[in-house]
Amino acid sequence: MKFLPIAVLCALTGTAALAAEPTPKCPAPISVGVYGCCYFFEHDRGIDADLLQALAERSGCDFRKTYMPRARVWHEMKNARLDMTTMGIETPERSQFAWFLGYVRTKYLAVYRADRPLAAKLEQIAADPGTVIGMVRSFHHGAVIDALIEEVRQRQPNRIFEARDEMTLFKLLAAGRVQLIFAEMPLFDYATKNLGIKDAEARDIAPEEAPVARCLTLSKFRFSEAEAEKWRALLGSLQRDGTMARIIDKYLPIDVQKSVVRS
Repeated sequence: MKFLPIAVLCALTGTAALAAEPTPKCPAPISVGVYGCCYFFEHDRGIDADLLQALAERSGCDFRKTYMPRARVWHEMKNARLDMTTMGIETPERSQFAWFLGYVRTKYLAVYRADRPLAAKLEQIAADPGTVIGMVRSFHHGAVIDALIEEVRQRQPNRIFEARDEMTLFKLLAAGRVQLIFAEMPLFDYATKNLGIKDAEARDIAPEEAPVARCLTLSKFRFSEAEAEKWRALLGSLQRDGTMARIIDKYLPIDVQKSVVRS
């Protein structure tokens, strides 16, 4: 009896496992709203770009990508005009119209200028009339930070400044128009390296809160629960065979990779 080499056997086993994954149905192109920024999606490169490419190859589906602001992504998805997006954060409202399939977890940090140190406690930040908070419209950052933003909005709405995107927030911070913004470590690293911002510092103001799941988000108007589970299985195959880890490591600097938790 002849035995196959271990390497060949492993390859065959991996191929069989991939073949066993349920294949989603995609009789029509899938519209995908992408939010272009930093290491995740910029000029058709980045973590999310490679993730969509891998999913397209394994599913055989045709993705039609459109760049749009985050607020518009949610508006279009809620109104059944968009099928899918990446890096979505689940909320009770959004769960009414979308499925959320996590693939990485990241944590939002408080970012401020070194020449204007941030108060030590959340209640001090909330009460400080001189601290204007910048945020991207329709963004969610986790329960603790969102609660802080909402408290300030209720007490002094003029202290909340909403911008179109994260790079604008960093420019506003550098110019002193806002004193506090929130960003994940990959974004903080990218902005400080590419926008010439040298005096910004980042701090975890919610150490008790777990990193937030970033999700492949599917419209419930387009995908049934059974179909969403097929996409979850495909996403799981990318996690199990190391594809997702290789994509993350390809784009993130070594000192930033540890800030992203592979879901």
